[in-house]
Amino acid sequence: MTARKTPKRPSATRRPSSQRPEPEVWVDFTFDRGLMHVVVENGGESAAYGVSVRFSPSFRGLGGAHDVSSLALFRCIEFLAPHRRIETFLDASRDYFARDEPRRITADITYRDREGRTHARCVQHDLGIYEDLSWLLNADRGSSGSIRDEPRPAGPSATPGPDGARFRIAEQPRRQPTRTGRTGRTD
Repeated sequence: MTARKTPKRPSATRRPSSQRPEPEVWVDFTFDRGLMHVVVENGGESAAYGVSVRFSPSFRGLGGAHDVSSLALFRCIEFLAPHRRIETFLDASRDYFARDEPRRITADITYRDREGRTHARCVQHDLGIYEDLSWLLNADRGSSGSIRDEPRPAGPSATPGPDGARFRIAEQPRRQPTRTGRTGRTD
C-alpha cells in the first residue's frame, strides 16, 4: 500500500492592515411618502463594534412624545454586521415640521473595527429638504397629510390604480410665519 500525498495548501497570509476591509458606519434620515425614519447602517465590508451616535441638537418624534435622539439604539450597538442597517420610525413629516423640530442635525458617530481601532465620523443633515415634498399614496395607505380623491387622468399613458379609477394626493399644509420669524407649518 502506498501513501498518497495530499497537495499542499497555500499558507494563509494576513493582509497588511491598510488593505483589510473596514466597517463604514453612517446615520441617515429617510423620507417615504410623508414618513421619516432614522437609519444606522454599516456599508463597509467588515463588522463594526460599539457603535454610538450623538445628535446635536436633540429631536423628538412620534408626535412629540419621545426623544428619539436618546434611544438606546444610538447609545451602543455592540455588533453591526457588514451591509446591515437598523431603522427606526421618527415621525410623519407634517407632524415633525409642525412642532418646529430642528431641521439641521449633526450626527457624531464612533465605532471600532475588529482590531479595536476607533473610527469617528461626523454627518450633517438638513431635514428641511423634506419639508415641501409632495407624494402620491395608494388608496389603501393612510397619511398624516390631508388627502383628497381626484379622478385618474385619462389618456394612453394613464395607468389604472389599485382601485381602478382614482388616486390620492397627500398635501403638505401651507406655511405661515411663526413668532420667531421662522417659517412653520399650520393646518
